[in-house]
Amino acid sequence: MTGSPQNKGMDKLNSVIDMNLEEPKLMEVFKKGAKAILYVYDPTSKFPDAYASRLADMVAGRVGEKMFSFKNHENSAPIQIAFITQHSADMLLKTSGYNLRQMQERIIAEGKSVSFELKDITATFRTYIEINNLASNNVIGIVEGSDPVLKNECVIYTAHFDHVGINANGEVYNGADDNASGSMALLEVAQAFINLKKKPLRTMVFAWVNGEEKGLLGSQYYTDNPPFPLEKTLLDINLDMIGRSKMPSDTGKFMGYDVSVSQSGEILLYTDQTNKELLDVITSTSKAVGIRTLNMGRDSESGSSDYASFMAKGVPAIFFNSGDYPDLHTIRDDVDKIDFDKMERVSKMVFLIGYKVANQRE
Repeated sequence: MTGSPQNKGMDKLNSVIDMNLEEPKLMEVFKKGAKAILYVYDPTSKFPDAYASRLADMVAGRVGEKMFSFKNHENSAPIQIAFITQHSADMLLKTSGYNLRQMQERIIAEGKSVSFELKDITATFRTYIEINNLASNNVIGIVEGSDPVLKNECVIYTAHFDHVGINANGEVYNGADDNASGSMALLEVAQAFINLKKKPLRTMVFAWVNGEEKGLLGSQYYTDNPPFPLEKTLLDINLDMIGRSKMPSDTGKFMGYDVSVSQSGEILLYTDQTNKELLDVITSTSKAVGIRTLNMGRDSESGSSDYASFMAKGVPAIFFNSGDYPDLHTIRDDVDKIDFDKMERVSKMVFLIGYKVANQRE
């Protein structure tokens, strides 16, 4: 089951699945020689199954579905994991005299796992994996700083330019907000820096990264192979979905969470930064361009973005996002729903944030 004996508040869990919690369990099971794992959400989770949480939509699991990893990882053996429903798990447990909820109650009461062998039960499933190589590029531009010493440090802007392709009917997911909005804003910001008569003291790096929807692949590759040293990178400013504002149809749930799309004139900020000087810069620039910035803390409920690759390497990072809405990752994320005024204001704001940070003497 998902969860742990120490985590009793699974009904308040803020993620589809907590891999920091689950991965060590998976690795331990496979080290013991398991052929496969059948995984199930525990009964106190807010999600009854992988379809309700939309985990099934985010990982390869259907015929013909593709997942991607770096080539140097290709020799690792495929791990056979299947997510099953709580009903299926209860059916498998029937001969034991237990069901999932009874096991959960005992786990919580005793503070340890409940494990036993199911005799005379056979589970069979079949997987087929075909491996192909493909090349995929990031696009990087650099504007060199004007100070002979400080130009050896940089501020980086990131936005991903991939999306999720087509659906089973061949209809295109245009991704006007996710993430054409961030990619186009980054072009505008880059052009503004290019047109400055006097360039900032520090170097400005612009990275349009690929493969974000397949697991932050482009930004991870950048941070593993940085063209500009990470120890000299002061800040990552990430733009992912900055073009939507709340519409009358934006109600209900996305991936099991309440819709969180921001209002017109608002943008959401995700960061773990508590540096008062940086936060003051963000506040003053947002006021200057006439947009309200709402600090949401470190992580979005429904998943991360490319700033996480920089945070993982110790680079300070800030992430601007307009929030989740029912059209996200559907064929309805189209240009007629883009709030261009918001895009323009956010673009001006992040230009000013980068400009001010790049021109700090210290």
